[in-house]
Amino acid sequence: VEVLGKWVKANKGENVTIAEAVKMEDVKKMILADMTAHGKGQKLRSFELPKDLTFMTEVNELGQGFSVENEMMTPSMKLKRPQLTKHFQKTFDDMYAALKASGVA
Repeated sequence: VEVLGKWVKANKGENVTIAEAVKMEDVKKMILADMTAHGKGQKLRSFELPKDLTFMTEVNELGQGFSVENEMMTPSMKLKRPQLTKHFQKTFDDMYAALKASGVA
C-alpha cells in the first residue's frame, strides 16, 4: 500500500486516494502486470498466475477489509469462507464472465 500510495501521488496527483486509484483501469493493469511478472519470476505456471483482480476498498480504521466485526473472520482470525463467497459471488461471476468474453478464460 505504501508503494502504491507513493506511485499514485507521483502519477495521478496528490488528491487521488488509493481507493480511487485502484478503480482506474491503467492502475489495475499496472498492478496485474507486476503480479504476473513476479509470478513468472518465481516460475509459476500460467494457470497459477492471476488473470484479473479486484480490490476491496471498504476497510476499517485499521485498514482491514476482513474483520470479525463484518463477519468475514472468526475471533481466532480465520477466514469465514462461506461468508466471503456469498459476499463476493457477484464479483467473481462478473470477473469470470468478462474473462470469458475477452477470450482469456
